[in-house]
Amino acid sequence: MASLTRSVACLAFAGAAACATSNRPSTSAGPTRWTGNFKAVSGSSAVLSRTTGSQGSASGNISVANADSVPPTSHVDLTVALASLSSRQLAWAIFHGPCGSPTPPVAGLQEFPPIDVTNGGAHVAADLRFRLDPGSDYHANVYSSNRATDVSNVLMCTNLSLGR
Repeated sequence: MASLTRSVACLAFAGAAACATSNRPSTSAGPTRWTGNFKAVSGSSAVLSRTTGSQGSASGNISVANADSVPPTSHVDLTVALASLSSRQLAWAIFHGPCGSPTPPVAGLQEFPPIDVTNGGAHVAADLRFRLDPGSDYHANVYSSNRATDVSNVLMCTNLSLGR
């Protein structure tokens, strides 16, 4: 009888351990990642021509990966191509909601390092103190100046898509 009680106890313990491990998030899929391809905002070519004296195209992409860290951190890779701009700093930020939403940024605007454009292109790689929630929508803006002011100053925008 003692061995039966011990066997039942072992099975109960093994079942509880199995349930506990099955509730853990899987790390085999890798970090949660958002991506997007920037598109020029309507009227932004006018902004480019006013500031540079020539027509130009604006494009780029962004990738944001949540890091498994404390404090919450995300790694951001941002690349832009601005044929008519050179030797300039541009602001950028990530916001809640889709492009055009008047929503707050996911971190303070001063947390987003400037984009240093040289020879018509730039790359920013940074670890920033925020974590994006997989259940929410986000967008990223690139501004036509070194200050993120309002939607009238947005040069490019992209809605971020969740992937792995």
